[in-house]
Amino acid sequence: MGNTAPDGTPSLLSPDDYSYIRSTEFKERFGDWGKAWRLEKAKRADYILSSEIENSQDTAAWEQLRNEKRYSELRKFIYSSSQLKEMKQHRYLNRDIGIYVKVYNSTFGEILGHNTDNNHILSIYNIPEIIKNSIYIDQAADEKRGTQNKYLYFLSGMKTKTDLLTVKSVIKEDLRTGIRYYDHHVYNHPKELYLSTKKTEVDFQTRYQLTEPVWNENQTSAFYYDKRLYEICQCPQAKFLDKNFEPKKEIIDAVRKGKTLDDLLHTPQRREPSR
Repeated sequence: MGNTAPDGTPSLLSPDDYSYIRSTEFKERFGDWGKAWRLEKAKRADYILSSEIENSQDTAAWEQLRNEKRYSELRKFIYSSSQLKEMKQHRYLNRDIGIYVKVYNSTFGEILGHNTDNNHILSIYNIPEIIKNSIYIDQAADEKRGTQNKYLYFLSGMKTKTDLLTVKSVIKEDLRTGIRYYDHHVYNHPKELYLSTKKTEVDFQTRYQLTEPVWNENQTSAFYYDKRLYEICQCPQAKFLDKNFEPKKEIIDAVRKGKTLDDLLHTPQRREPSR
């Protein structure tokens, strides 16, 4: 049986090239080319269907507290929800990379620290489904506590009665406390808007009548007001991959000769001669 590409199809590469692109040497020169497929997988994934809050009286209560700007009481009220108390009694399996994740009160505080709009509060009650169905994209070391602790970044889409949303969730691998659900942030646009090609992004900009630019190659645009979201949605290696999401043969040969990703990005592209 032949080697398999990231998208599950048969690889187009020779066994030697297939092994080389997964070597430390290739990754140090060319970077995390596997991220392109992870982003594509997040784009293709089904939207999580948002469940409603079990007790409608809860909704009326937190809406009143929020409207009156009684944020301290709002947090305490949400923490005391029977649904959330039950949530903290369990661990949940992320199906994408197979890790079990625990939820703590501090998670709810992190999320409410970003926003207290309906979508953010509703998303808290959907944490189990977000954990189960989000796609792993990237990771970063915990700069405060050293490289042994990591933040894992995931993306998913969530569908409410009226909106298509994007959720960037964070799971922390901590040597002291284990694997725990750290935080998430909800964006009021569909995930395709962040994960599409440039052409499609322009289509979405027109469709959703966005006033700010969707794409900016040189700096984080107003649209990506979350710097980390911008960073995890970027994969410069993608332009050098074949249709199966593996590096092209000519790219592999260039890296073997010592070329780096930076060299490749700044090499003028050959054009077909005019006829």
